[in-house]
Amino acid sequence: MNRDNKRIIKLFVFIISLFVLIIVYLTYFNLFDAWKLKEHPNNFRNTIEQDIEI
Repeated sequence: MNRDNKRIIKLFVFIISLFVLIIVYLTYFNLFDAWKLKEHPNNFRNTIEQDIEI
């Protein structure tokens, strides 16, 4: 029983850390894109098309 609880806790911590990493990754890239759009507002359509091509 104790060993199973430790395994569940490890799995839970792993899932939470993965979730946090995904959120940080997405917010970081959203901020980066917003910063790029402030620098070059005219290139908004171009950046979207490049993202779709990739």
